[in-house]
Amino acid sequence: MTELAQSSGERVNTLSNEVAQALRAKQTADQQVAEVNVLEAQMNVRKKAINAKIDLVNSAAMKQAMAVFEQTGQYPVINIPTAHTVGAQALQAAIAKEGDPYVWGAAGPGAFDCSGLVVWAYAQEGIALPHYTGSLWNSGVHVARNDLEPGDLVFFFPDISHVGIYIGNGMMIDAPNFGVPVKVEPVYWTAYVGAVRIA
Repeated sequence: MTELAQSSGERVNTLSNEVAQALRAKQTADQQVAEVNVLEAQMNVRKKAINAKIDLVNSAAMKQAMAVFEQTGQYPVINIPTAHTVGAQALQAAIAKEGDPYVWGAAGPGAFDCSGLVVWAYAQEGIALPHYTGSLWNSGVHVARNDLEPGDLVFFFPDISHVGIYIGNGMMIDAPNFGVPVKVEPVYWTAYVGAVRIA
């Protein structure tokens, strides 16, 4: 009986220690989660501030572009500052196709759908890309909105069903849809989901 009582006491002590350790581990984990939540909240605040500044710049550029469009029926010609990059060279090729018709499944040289325009433009630089927006999304390096450069691919809608080529100043070139030719137009920021740079 004495041995049984001693053994039971030891088990109780061991169990108590394990419970105490588990409680300490949970408290530590809860504290770490709280710290992560605070950092995440701070990052979100900074991200919103940065995006607000970007929207302000893009808004001013788009207002100017819209003013030109209302007067002339066309968006202004935009200089490409980094024309030595592969992306900017592909962008120039795409801009040369402005006005060509939209045809679903077409990838040039005289008609395009949205991903077909990207495929054709980059093919002019010797880069073979898949003719599907979902595959294009995984064909390069994802870049932040505030790091966009001319030639980056910009994607739209939750199902990533549309893609354009970023020009700069909040503008892009794309093959929008049936009945709408390849055109320069403002980026669809409200439907924007991300961007990819083809290296």
